[in-house]
Amino acid sequence: MITDNDVLFTNKLKYFLKPYFKMKDLDEASYTLNIQIIRNRKCRTLYPYQEQYLDEILKRFNMDNSNPMDTLNHKQMKLSK
Repeated sequence: MITDNDVLFTNKLKYFLKPYFKMKDLDEASYTLNIQIIRNRKCRTLYPYQEQYLDEILKRFNMDNSNPMDTLNHKQMKLSK
């Protein structure tokens, strides 16, 4: 996967790599490593949506029937080594 804000650079890089690697352009990525990519073009942001990935991890460790629980986090809590 190749990503960059500079389309010209991305195209040059793909042209350079093509003789060395078997490649094909699959357009915009919507999933990578079982993580869904949510794109907001207006705000120019990418958001990794990990629900499917987390469900798979929970199933792997037989925790898919567990109940969710909030974690306590105080804004003023300072962590140190």
